[in-house]
Amino acid sequence: MVLRIVLRQRDPLREWQEIETGITSELTYIECSRVLEVEDILNRLDIVRFNREVSSGALAPLSVKLGTLDAIHLASARVFRDRQSENEPPLHFATHDNELAAAARATKFNVLGA
Repeated sequence: MVLRIVLRQRDPLREWQEIETGITSELTYIECSRVLEVEDILNRLDIVRFNREVSSGALAPLSVKLGTLDAIHLASARVFRDRQSENEPPLHFATHDNELAAAARATKFNVLGA
């Protein structure tokens, strides 16, 4: 999702300009840094570090089959959501991947992009 915006690829996330606070897994930082320098975009996002909680979440069974990296992205979002206080706005999950979107919906996220 982030690379699509930075590289000005077709069908970027329309809601990107409306996002005030974004979060992403540490995996996004690694993925983007391997392609190009995207510090200006990544500075708009809170990074969820890969830890045992994220690892355990990525191993949890889901109703939708996901690859390892997508499972880590979803687990990171779930960890962040679980840490939110009740007075914070609901977290949305942004992706262009249909399987990841289905898994995010199955775990009660509002999905943007797919």
